[in-house]
Amino acid sequence: MLCLGVLERQDATGYDIRKFFERAYSHFYRVGLGSLYPSLRSLAKEGLVTYREVSDGRGRQKRIYSITEAGRERLRQALLDIAPSEHLRSEFLVAMFFAHLLPSEHVGQIMDQQASRLEAELLYLRAFEGHQGISPGMRFTIRYGIAAKQARLEVIRRYRHDLSGDTASQPGPSTDGT
Repeated sequence: MLCLGVLERQDATGYDIRKFFERAYSHFYRVGLGSLYPSLRSLAKEGLVTYREVSDGRGRQKRIYSITEAGRERLRQALLDIAPSEHLRSEFLVAMFFAHLLPSEHVGQIMDQQASRLEAELLYLRAFEGHQGISPGMRFTIRYGIAAKQARLEVIRRYRHDLSGDTASQPGPSTDGT
C-alpha cells in the first residue's frame, strides 16, 4: 500500500519510490527494500499500477510506474480499513532491557550511539517538515515523528547514568519542568 501511496502523489521509478521511503516513511515505517520491486510487479499484475519503459539516456531502460484507478480505490479502501495501532520493534530497547548482562561502558556506548542516531534523524525530519508541497497529513506524521524522537532522546539523556554507571552524565534539568 505504501507504493500506491507514493504513486498517488506522482508517477515514479522504483528508485524514486525507494528514496521516498527512505525520506518520508523512515520515521514511522521500515520498508524492506528487497521487497520493493516484487511488490511493484505484483501491483502491476493485479492492475493496480501500470508502467512505461523509457531510456535513461545511457542506453538502459527504466520503468516509470503510475497508479491506476483500481489502485486508487484499493488504497482508499485500505486506508478506510486501518485499525490504528503502533508496533515498536527496537533492538536498542532489547539491549537496554538486558543491560545488567553487559559491561556498563558498553551500555553507555550503545546509549550514546542511539542518542546520536536520534539527533541525526531529528535534524532530517525538521528539515523535511519545512518542505513546500507536502500534505497536512504528511506534515502531521513528520511532527509526530519529531515529538517521539525528542521524547526518546530526553529519556536517554535523563536516565543514562542509571544504566551506564557514568556519574558524569547525571541528569540535567528536564525540558518538561519535572
